[in-house]
Amino acid sequence: MSWVLKNIGIQLWLALLVFIPVVFSAMPVIIDIFPGLNPVGTGFVILMATVAPLSWLMNFMGIKSIKNLVRDAQSWEMSAITIKAEQNYIRALRIYNSFLIWPFSAKKITALLYRAIAGFSLNAETCNPEFAVIPALYLKMFPQDEEIAELWLSRLRRSSVVSLLDQQVLSILASANYDNEALLPAMTEIFLALDRQDFTARRLYRMIMKNQDHAKQYR
Repeated sequence: MSWVLKNIGIQLWLALLVFIPVVFSAMPVIIDIFPGLNPVGTGFVILMATVAPLSWLMNFMGIKSIKNLVRDAQSWEMSAITIKAEQNYIRALRIYNSFLIWPFSAKKITALLYRAIAGFSLNAETCNPEFAVIPALYLKMFPQDEEIAELWLSRLRRSSVVSLLDQQVLSILASANYDNEALLPAMTEIFLALDRQDFTARRLYRMIMKNQDHAKQYR
């Protein structure tokens, strides 16, 4: 929510900075041409005509920059030059967190950026603090991404600390993938290690006990 309010606030502030000189220069000319116009209504129309294209331009530039940086980062990643890849991902993340992206059209670019960073972070075992929560946040939004979920669960099994966010993501993953044979054993082991006995955990336990290959192991 704070990210949404920040982006909206800064974009409106920049639009107003452009709007003030425009309205003061254009209003007298418009009133001379159309003397019967309401100045308040005319000013509102000018404001909308200023805000809309400026916001669209900033959003377009921000999304284009992020896509280019992600593409370059993935190229560096495939070349095994992880330092360059990490630098590009950091720049993309900072643009994403700036005022350029319009919050109500950010879902696709969020999925693109977060998945790329999550995959890089989990595969490279990077400790960059800017990437620390990205995999969990991505899975919270897209829990059915089996590839990222498998990598994240594998890391969580080796971790000695499970945060509240991790617990939330585990519940979301279990609810979305309780019948996924590839993820079921890893989720079950983590739930058992955490001594989870809630409804989500019990449904997960019942599901794995139905599998003859796993029933004896987890009984």
